[in-house]
Amino acid sequence: APIVAWFTNSIIPAAGSTLGSMIVGTMAGYPLARIKFPFRNAIFVGILATQMLPFHLLLIPLFLLMINLSLIDTHLGVILPLLAHPFGLFYMRQYMLGLPQEILDAARVDGASEYAVFFRVVLPMVRPALATLAILFSLESWNDLLWPLIVMRTEDNYPLTVGIQSQLGLYR
Repeated sequence: APIVAWFTNSIIPAAGSTLGSMIVGTMAGYPLARIKFPFRNAIFVGILATQMLPFHLLLIPLFLLMINLSLIDTHLGVILPLLAHPFGLFYMRQYMLGLPQEILDAARVDGASEYAVFFRVVLPMVRPALATLAILFSLESWNDLLWPLIVMRTEDNYPLTVGIQSQLGLYR
């Protein structure tokens, strides 16, 4: 069994989905927490409502989407559906609501654009939340069995969980 390849194939999606989920959650959480725009709360409630849908309900539409995008049996096919994680957005929004508004206003008074406020003020202040999300998302992606089992087709591309599962009952 190609256990080293399976281990490598587990690291790539775990790192990719963790990094991507942290970026998407942080970039989406900031406007939902700190920028006033119409339907902000309705959008947030809609995103939270997607958290109530079981992942099993989304398997067939996601699989058809991966077929149409030609991402079956690729690492990107495993990573892409896990990027917009509602929990990451919720957690980052709630953390950013706790940041002092005076610091952000002081940066704006000093002439910082909204992008500079985000990258130079907010991001350094949310490092503990990012570390927490990194741990949670990397564990979730590392232990994921169902989605990689559906997307990956060749044994050389299996992550460790799917590879070990494929060996169960082999020598009975």
